[in-house]
Amino acid sequence: QLFAEYDYGAEGRPRFGLSLGLLVDCLNMFTVPGFASPVEIRYPGPDMQLLLRSVGSPDACIHAEIRTRIPDTVAWDYHFEHAGNTPVTFTVKSAILKESIDDLEWPGSSIQIHFHPDPPSVIFKGEGHGDLEIEFSYYANTDLLIAFQCDQELSYR
Repeated sequence: QLFAEYDYGAEGRPRFGLSLGLLVDCLNMFTVPGFASPVEIRYPGPDMQLLLRSVGSPDACIHAEIRTRIPDTVAWDYHFEHAGNTPVTFTVKSAILKESIDDLEWPGSSIQIHFHPDPPSVIFKGEGHGDLEIEFSYYANTDLLIAFQCDQELSYR
């Protein structure tokens, strides 16, 4: 069972960003080999941070705070929303995405992301000393590209 208790009291869907690697590292602090320790996760904290707290052990109390990036208050040098009404979104398994980005990152290279609505696909392309392209097709393998929403062809570098 993933959640012993789940309480969602927000009036909308709060949006924030954080480093996935940092979140995984923090969650690893709460694990003990051979024992599933419950962790309480709260958002937002007093300074808009993600709060993590161990709740399963009377002997130890572990706390962690992760500073978040709030989309409306941080100046991003990229965004995946275009002038249309439909935001561009896709969901892919984090391990596959990390492996793909690692394969594409070369010294002095840049990465492009292309979104194609028909057939639905996301293409990552690395350019530098050579070219490499990784395509996630929505209909070809739904285990990799889990969700996809895009109404026009777009490209970001």
